[in-house]
Amino acid sequence: MRRVAIVVIIVIALLGPQSGSAADPALEADVLRLLGHVPADTHLLLIVPSVQQFIDGISAFGRTTEIDFLAEMKTATLLEDSLGDALSVVREAGPAVLALSAERQEPLILAVVSHDQPWTATSDAARLDERPYCEFEGGCCAVLFDDRVAVFGRDKDELRRALGSERVFPDRLGLFARRALETDQVIFWVDLPPWQPLIQQTLEFVAQTTYMGLAAAGPDAEMTIGLYRAMFEQLETALGEATTYTVAVGVDAAGVRARDRIAFRSGGRVAAYLSGIKRPERDLLRGLPAGGTIVFACEWEGPSESGSLNDVFLGAMVDVPTFRERVSEEMLQGALANNREMNRYLHGFSGVVSRAPSGDCLLFKGQYLSSDVAAMRKHIRRGFEEFPDVMCAWGVVPSAELSREKRGPGEAEVDVYRFEFDVRGGQIDPMVSAMYGEQCAMVMVQAGDALAYAMGERDEAMKAAQKLADGAFTLLKDDARVTALFEQLSPEPQFCLLVDLPHMLEMMTGLLQQAGLPVPAVDAGSQQYPLAGLTGYIETDALRAELYVPARAVRAFLSEIEELEASESGAY
Repeated sequence: MRRVAIVVIIVIALLGPQSGSAADPALEADVLRLLGHVPADTHLLLIVPSVQQFIDGISAFGRTTEIDFLAEMKTATLLEDSLGDALSVVREAGPAVLALSAERQEPLILAVVSHDQPWTATSDAARLDERPYCEFEGGCCAVLFDDRVAVFGRDKDELRRALGSERVFPDRLGLFARRALETDQVIFWVDLPPWQPLIQQTLEFVAQTTYMGLAAAGPDAEMTIGLYRAMFEQLETALGEATTYTVAVGVDAAGVRARDRIAFRSGGRVAAYLSGIKRPERDLLRGLPAGGTIVFACEWEGPSESGSLNDVFLGAMVDVPTFRERVSEEMLQGALANNREMNRYLHGFSGVVSRAPSGDCLLFKGQYLSSDVAAMRKHIRRGFEEFPDVMCAWGVVPSAELSREKRGPGEAEVDVYRFEFDVRGGQIDPMVSAMYGEQCAMVMVQAGDALAYAMGERDEAMKAAQKLADGAFTLLKDDARVTALFEQLSPEPQFCLLVDLPHMLEMMTGLLQQAGLPVPAVDAGSQQYPLAGLTGYIETDALRAELYVPARAVRAFLSEIEELEASESGAY
């Protein structure tokens, strides 16, 4: 259980909505005092405005989720390894700051002290550059300032950096981080340029490891390697122009909230691209039906004068020699031109994933969002009708046959794309069958100002698409759980992912069972749980994300994990 809980918390922290608690003026003043002593050459800060409030929040979350080691967490758990015996002088209700330079090995820890006895116990107390100095058991030493701020470190040279502080913080943090000091329990801030050598070295290692793993698949992986190479090149460019990265986290009995923001250099390629993006002020979830286990949506209009990421990735794929051997140059150029035109009109998409009513496979249904549905639809059709070999070679879809059907006299035309997956030994792959059904199809029909789609077993996909077109369903945006979730998140995102955690695990184990794997069944029941949500926002010079994970949903999710671990089958 402890292992599972640790994994959950790590995932939440990495993905890292504000805690909503009112700022305590006294604590805020203490934080500013600490930041005033942070050395100017600091490139990473971990700020806890109130150690006790943070521990109380973690404990409350642990009690709600029944994660014992979180429920029983104490202040010593957080600081004892770093401060040792010096922890006894730290005021637990006050703030703590960890400061690290990219040019040095050891961090400094700053805190408000509850008493100054270690520094004043004797008349001939030691001093460091005229400041009271003390060494504690365990190798920690510290200097004390007149405002009762102590700076802890491993050696005197590190402490001298704080003695010469130029008081550049908190102004250097930027508005996002400064506001987080008033509302959140933990703020993690990084000045990225000094860390670039480490970032680029790590990125190169990950890229080379990825290429090596893909190469083991043989010649067929050549196109995938080209795609990943283009992705890593774009990521290298973006991180090379990044200036700061900030994460703010709050946790309490209700759940975990996290926000992060990465800012980019003004005048750089990334900032220029972001500033040209149009962000429609429309409901991302419009036209979606309620009842899905997983919901996703995104919408924005990219700058028309710049090459899109779609062009970059497609270019990387078609440059692969084995790809060009499979497709004629004329057909390739036609497919590329058609794809570019389609993406001119495609501004976003949304979808809901759930088990199909029959229970035999998954059902995907949603919308393609466009400024001109007819034009976008024409180019989608053309791609399948005129360039099927290119579509299959790209790996966009398996081979497909397009038919156009009428739902009834005078009614809208329905596009039905029947997919033919690879068959081995006379049978479709069990996992593919479990996901899409034996007779998979994608059905598309115009629904207002969007192109509705449903994908799964053909008959069920047809019924689902007809309901989307007719509006014969309850709207997702009217679901009380969605309303409650977005009360925790900032409005008007350009991307969102909503997940019903307990029913997602039930759906995934059911999928594995359907594919023939010996996985125990999980039954989440009919009870509705609060939704977890991840949202993304595009600013003119930054990207921002927010996460909310409700404690009650985590508790139910972990209960299902416990059932799997206790299963007699031993398959898990």
